[in-house]
Amino acid sequence: MKVQIEVGEPRGFDSGNGTNIITGTVDEALTGQQEVEVQARAATIVKTPNSADAVEKLIEYWFAVNCPPVEFKEMKFKSLLFTPRYKAKKPPTETLLEPNQAVVVNGIWLKDGGQWSPESIAAAKAGELEIDGMLVAKVTLVRE
Repeated sequence: MKVQIEVGEPRGFDSGNGTNIITGTVDEALTGQQEVEVQARAATIVKTPNSADAVEKLIEYWFAVNCPPVEFKEMKFKSLLFTPRYKAKKPPTETLLEPNQAVVVNGIWLKDGGQWSPESIAAAKAGELEIDGMLVAKVTLVRE
């Protein structure tokens, strides 16, 4: 799946071609999800006053995109790991297949600028991997 990544943060981002646009390919082997628990929000607590310590279970999705090497300021990468910036009810790769849909994401890259792998994703999820930074972007499907 070929995607277009429009970087919004950091401001002034240049992918090397004078634009803030990167084109890449989703690595289908590096997509996934996990259930995470988060503290209940105020709206949830108001509905159930006796559950101040309640937790919500959310599904967190991720997907990796490989792209041509990008260098901007101190950033250097050829692969980004994305997580949706907002709660999603279905995997972002499914949302992208729908007409005129986009997904707003946080993207991180490896400190060495290399490509994500199953091992590096597992290490990142466990908090055992140094990442070099984060960007915010809008991802859309490139229809050919």
